Amino acid sequence: MTKRKGLLDVKVDVKDLLERVSNSLSTASKSSIEQTLASKDLMSITTALETITMQMKVSGNRSRTISDYALHVEHFQRITNVQYVSDITVDSIYKWLDSMNVSNQTKLTRLKCLKAFLSRCFDNGWIGLKFWKTINIKVDQKVKEGATEREVNILLSLLDLGSFIQLRDAVAVLVMFKTGIRINTLNQLEERHIDLNNNVLNLKGSIMKNYLQIKLPFDEFLKSMLMVLINHNAVIRKEYGKQNSILQSDRIRV
Repeated sequence: MTKRKGLLDVKVDVKDLLERVSNSLSTASKSSIEQTLASKDLMSITTALETITMQMKVSGNRSRTISDYALHVEHFQRITNVQYVSDITVDSIYKWLDSMNVSNQTKLTRLKCLKAFLSRCFDNGWIGLKFWKTINIKVDQKVKEGATEREVNILLSLLDLGSFIQLRDAVAVLVMFKTGIRINTLNQLEERHIDLNNNVLNLKGSIMKNYLQIKLPFDEFLKSMLMVLINHNAVIRKEYGKQNSILQSDRIRV
């Protein structure tokens, strides 16, 4: 059987059709890329800061950390007049640092905060290169010497432990000296954290800077001082009608 002539011949120029479709897709893709690049370039520092602080709140970052981001990024923007994330440069960062009449340690602290902000901008796709990595502030590391037991004893000898306020201060000094906790942790210390039966502080992660729970032992002398302070705290709470168990008395009356 012979095939009818032209039956298998396609009358449409498929090659031309494919070229037109390909060109159309290429144009659309190019337009999409240009729009994406334009949106990156137009990301304002203000909008970026709002987005990043929202992400930090959702992630559970401390309010102090979030407020530091806002404080230093807004200060950078005021000094440099830079409006968009893509316009931040090494020169603008150095201009910001040069405007500060503070110690190098303070400059370094602020720089770290701005770098953290820029790293989050990078993670969000608003910056394509970590150009700020080479910027640093040289700071001489000073080792702070701790108080000796003799110095602590001299201080305690100068206090009138018959006065509640001075008793409270004496206990604060002893707790920090003997356990090594920070003053911010001390201010959040509650009586429920103090195990007088086993002479141990059971510190929850929520009151520690690194969020890690820890147990810290203390001696019989500190135990005796803590018992006196706790008993007198109860008297003060009853007087002012307070129900909390904060160890430091200035917080009891709040």
